[in-house]
Amino acid sequence: MKLLTDTGNQHTLKAVIAANIAGAKLQIEEVDRSSCNTDLSASFLQRKQLPILELPSGHVLFSANASCRYLLGSKDVDDCHVDEWLEWESSQLQPFLAPYLVACVGQGKKDSAMFAAVFPLLEHLDKALKDRQYIVGSSVTAADIVVWSALYPLFGDFSKVSDELMRYSGIVDWFQNLSTKEAFKSAIATVTKGKGVSACKASLVAQPLPLKPVVKSTLKQVTI
Repeated sequence: MKLLTDTGNQHTLKAVIAANIAGAKLQIEEVDRSSCNTDLSASFLQRKQLPILELPSGHVLFSANASCRYLLGSKDVDDCHVDEWLEWESSQLQPFLAPYLVACVGQGKKDSAMFAAVFPLLEHLDKALKDRQYIVGSSVTAADIVVWSALYPLFGDFSKVSDELMRYSGIVDWFQNLSTKEAFKSAIATVTKGKGVSACKASLVAQPLPLKPVVKSTLKQVTI
């Protein structure tokens, strides 16, 4: 299987960690995001979305979360709660986390308004991790891999984690526990080439921002 990605993409960690755990062979090919409009990418890559997993069948997965689930295979658990957390990460966390990461990690700016939007999401995760080693069940699942990878730019360099993030003790303990596992350490080395969080900066700035969830109160009633 071939994984197309740009350098330092934190979402690529999702696929690489899953492949490490499952023992799947993964050929990683780095591409220039600005020139990745190929026949393979089709319409999805008009937004320059990476990474992309090319399957042996010739089919392609454009979702990093779906790639993670696929690569884990039987090593993952068949639990609807895992799917709930994958959906939460993509539809709730990412729309607010992504712009914050661009400002904070990618551009070195602190934005209190953006953090205020991320705060309730971190609070939700922190409560879910209270007295737990894993998000779902008693072992690593796709839920852990996907959420951990999303938060890597924030918590990956522990010496630079801010006091406002350190108060989420459940997240901190869970993140550090997973970081000691070989599948995670090896993925970090592969994706960042040993440079850690700093390797993610260019990719963060180049990534298309996810659409924010629609707030129901803003919807206009249409009379048919």
